[in-house]
Amino acid sequence: MGRLSVLSISAAAVLLTGCEPAEPLPNPMADIEITGFASGQLYPDGSTIPYEDRVIIVHGTVTDTDPLNSPDTWDGYVEIVRNKSESYVLSEPEMQQVLDDEGAGTARWEFFRRVRLFNSWNTVEIYVRAFPGGTVLEYSPVVSLSGEWSAGHDPVMCSVEWPGSDLANLNLHLADDLGNDCSEDDPNIGGMILDVPDSYGYGPEYITATETRRATYRVLVEYADGNGLDSPVNCKVHVYVRGAELSQSPYRHTFQPDDVGGDPWEVTEVTYYP
Repeated sequence: MGRLSVLSISAAAVLLTGCEPAEPLPNPMADIEITGFASGQLYPDGSTIPYEDRVIIVHGTVTDTDPLNSPDTWDGYVEIVRNKSESYVLSEPEMQQVLDDEGAGTARWEFFRRVRLFNSWNTVEIYVRAFPGGTVLEYSPVVSLSGEWSAGHDPVMCSVEWPGSDLANLNLHLADDLGNDCSEDDPNIGGMILDVPDSYGYGPEYITATETRRATYRVLVEYADGNGLDSPVNCKVHVYVRGAELSQSPYRHTFQPDDVGGDPWEVTEVTYYP
């Protein structure tokens, strides 16, 4: 099972100055292309995610080729790796079953995932892995993206990830000195935008402050829901100013099961000077 049959990576074509995939595999298992995209995706609360050139949309279709599997069950996961270091993991809640013309389920599963770009050069790879053990079933060639993104010039940006705890739901918050608090509950407020939400575990979630005024921001993480998880959740937070990571970053913390719904972890406070 796990044939990666279609893959596209979408970004703002007008801002792309180059897109050069690495040498293709002898028998490529995925079609890669860069196209223009205006975001029509939704936040968990149903509001529309604004278009930003620092975010690309990774889209793919996986076909389960194991005849022993039910076509209505996705038994595996997709991993998107950015810059050889950051991993986005998509499991069943983020996989949408493709229906046939009569509305019946097929063995094909589709996914869309927002991926945050960094500065002017990025690489993206996609792996299809099996449960259990994470055996690689399919993978794409490496795609290189270069262009004049806004990502290297954003005043403040922060992220949270919690690898290995897919049941847990952590919510990243960025609060400014005017009383605005950007998170999943209010994803576009006061010039702060939740670029990448994640309600299903692992992360990363990203929030960017785009206002160029002098401002002080607080970074917080809330343990919103454990979904029955009875073990600790380890997470780390990265904080950047003008694209440069703070010297103390990443910040690390462990949430306990009884922290669900409690006071958020106050990560740090940072002041931006124009």
